[in-house]
Amino acid sequence: SASMTLCMILLHTCWGIIFFSSMDKGQYHWSVYVFASHMLVSCLTLLNQRYLYVASVLPAYAVLCVSAVLAASQAGASISSVKKAFIGEGETVTVDAPATSGLQS
Repeated sequence: SASMTLCMILLHTCWGIIFFSSMDKGQYHWSVYVFASHMLVSCLTLLNQRYLYVASVLPAYAVLCVSAVLAASQAGASISSVKKAFIGEGETVTVDAPATSGLQS
């Protein structure tokens, strides 16, 4: 139950990114993907009534993996940017705090 809840939360996050990005860019086929995958995962949960948890959880996590990759690509991520994020080769930005002279009255 908890693993399916986690999957649904992450799926809704990914679906939101994919859907609104597809609407902004006019790529409506991704909106159809969101609708179809939402219906697929929702219908898979009906298998839980027959105690077929593996038959609903595993495909839901497969859809989550595909949706996460699509959401990342829609958000502008690339393979090289993901590698840089995990390895730490990205740019480091430092921001100096403005000098304060104490409290003014």
